[in-house]
Amino acid sequence: MKKKQLYFSISSSLLILVTGIFLFLQMKEQYEENKQIGEACLNQEGTVIMEREAFFLMSKTSCETH
Repeated sequence: MKKKQLYFSISSSLLILVTGIFLFLQMKEQYEENKQIGEACLNQEGTVIMEREAFFLMSKTSCETH
């Protein structure tokens, strides 16, 4: 019985850890993409628009030129 609980605890911890690492890497990648879009937009003297889509996602970046 105790081995079963130990395996469950280890499996749950690993699942949480892997999910956290995955979300962190996604946020980092999305940040870099948004940064490039924002810099290009500012170089064209446009307005950077950031839209938040969900709690765990950073945002969606677009450019509005005048």
